[in-house]
Amino acid sequence: MNDKNQIEQLLQQQALLYKEHECMVTAEMEKRMENFMKDCDYRAHSQQETFTLFNLQTGSYVSQHIASDENGHSIVNNFQTLQAGNYLIDYTHPEDKLFTLKLEIAAMKCLQLLNPNQIKNFCFTYQRRLRNDKGEYNCYIHQMRVAISDKNHCPWILQIMTKPCILNPAESVERYRIFSIKSSNEFNVFKKIWKVSIVKLTNCQKKILYWSEKGLNKQEISIVMICSLSTIRSHCDKIRSLLCVNSISLACILGTQLGLR
Repeated sequence: MNDKNQIEQLLQQQALLYKEHECMVTAEMEKRMENFMKDCDYRAHSQQETFTLFNLQTGSYVSQHIASDENGHSIVNNFQTLQAGNYLIDYTHPEDKLFTLKLEIAAMKCLQLLNPNQIKNFCFTYQRRLRNDKGEYNCYIHQMRVAISDKNHCPWILQIMTKPCILNPAESVERYRIFSIKSSNEFNVFKKIWKVSIVKLTNCQKKILYWSEKGLNKQEISIVMICSLSTIRSHCDKIRSLLCVNSISLACILGTQLGLR
């Protein structure tokens, strides 16, 4: 599968994830969003940063506040209109597109698995190269936080802070692919999801998870799949390694939570 097809599939997967972020939006939450917008506007004009509010329910950008210098001139690219979908992907460096989409999808899946306290303290940082009006690519740091959740602690609005990242062009391309999560517990959840996002299970491994979830043991699975027991054991070892779990039963649970199958 080429990169273009992978990107299209990831964008579809991302759109489906948006639909899962449904919450009860109250007048109080909308008022809080207005206050966030005012605060973003103030900070954008006082700092060399851009602030964007992103609606998880609709998969759309609510507002964007562009950083300005002391003379009021824009110093960060304004990506024209705010629209539904991942509008930044068109401005992202071709080598960073797949990585960035996988990273953002993993972050969204991570949010779905966190408890209320972890969601409140969630802070996700990563980098990507974006094209400016002159067609040049510059590296930007993106920091994502949950700005507003409903009373059931379901995330609703993400606040994304973007600022330039000064890098030596001679440095490794991997410097463009740094990510971090605030707490070690949240990072461990994310690491499992990230593993899944960059490593695809084979059809055979997916079938093993399927039959394991149905309650079959390794011997029974080998009979159903018409292969040796040693082959099934080898696949199980590989599955546990890929998903960072210590049992096939946990692999089944994780696979279900992440929509792996």
